[in-house]
Amino acid sequence: MGHVYGHENIRLASQPFCLIQAPGQGMYVEMKDPYQQYLLQFTFNQNPGVEQSVNAAVPNVDMIDGHPVNLEFRTCHFIFAHPHTTFNLVPVVMKCYSGDWHNGVDIYKQWRNTGFKQPHVPAWINDVHSWFQLQISSPEQDYRVKYKDLVQYGKECADNGITAIQLVGWNEDGQDGGDPSQNTDPGLGTKQELKNSISQIQAMGVKMIMFGKLNWADKSKDWYKKNYINTTPPTHMACPMSMADTAITHQHNWPV
Repeated sequence: MGHVYGHENIRLASQPFCLIQAPGQGMYVEMKDPYQQYLLQFTFNQNPGVEQSVNAAVPNVDMIDGHPVNLEFRTCHFIFAHPHTTFNLVPVVMKCYSGDWHNGVDIYKQWRNTGFKQPHVPAWINDVHSWFQLQISSPEQDYRVKYKDLVQYGKECADNGITAIQLVGWNEDGQDGGDPSQNTDPGLGTKQELKNSISQIQAMGVKMIMFGKLNWADKSKDWYKKNYINTTPPTHMACPMSMADTAITHQHNWPV
């Protein structure tokens, strides 16, 4: 072939739509499911490959050793289904548009507005201010900051004009561990100690945002193996514990 053509695969995940843009026009591809029950991956393959991997240059020829040079696009559905079962795939919508990417995004906004309802947003969120992210435990349960010691961080934030703390790893088994459980972790202290610290910090004018991943599941946990290993998991899982009475519950950086 004269060149070593490496295979190039580009994957776009965790987003509800994709734009395939050309000068003055494009194609809009959408996962038509507001709940995103599973991962739909938008995948591009450069065939038969790229000239080299440094900048993934596309070959400037029409054919290579009898193989046409082209960019292949497909959608890949990553579903949770057990053997000998059926599963309904979500519909994939494709629409052409004229203009640049702004016109493509307009198609998504029109569909989004048919079902999306703006969640409650506290007034203080709209003010210009600084947040401080504090991870107090990791999936390895390193227990960096006890619940009762959070007040000192709140005081430092208040003294320096930081008006919010995004608390990460406060829940059982630390950040990304034990999901979707939002119970407190005995290794960090008691639930009451956490509530007391939150109350004291918010009294200083510093808001508390509790980070959590309610739509993730830790497959290493016994409850998962017992309840879901041989069954189709529910689309939505309930949060076992909420601190909403003293703080804002928080999921993927969106206050609710």
